[in-house]
Amino acid sequence: MVTVDNLYNSAKEVVKLVGLKAVNRFFTDPRGQMPPAAGPDPNMVALQTRSEIEKTQALADIETQKAKTQSEISLAEHKFELERQLRLLDAAIKRESHNQAMAQTMARGW
Repeated sequence: MVTVDNLYNSAKEVVKLVGLKAVNRFFTDPRGQMPPAAGPDPNMVALQTRSEIEKTQALADIETQKAKTQSEISLAEHKFELERQLRLLDAAIKRESHNQAMAQTMARGW
């Protein structure tokens, strides 16, 4: 395995063999450099991504449940109103039937 220091030392020797004295004009000593910044940990990125996906799914589930609940409430209100109107119509029919029966009884002279 070749390290950065090995490469620098090899380049320094090549420069000397060519007859040049100023190695630093061509190559930089890696010991004076900061190591390259490490990128984000792939496992952490995957974990954060999964967390965001789960959060988004949870929010979507909440919104879906809200819409479903609102729809069920609206349906129940509509059903209640229809049943109320049906009972009112049923009562009106019974009242009219009773009125007709009374009118017939009165017409017979009872």
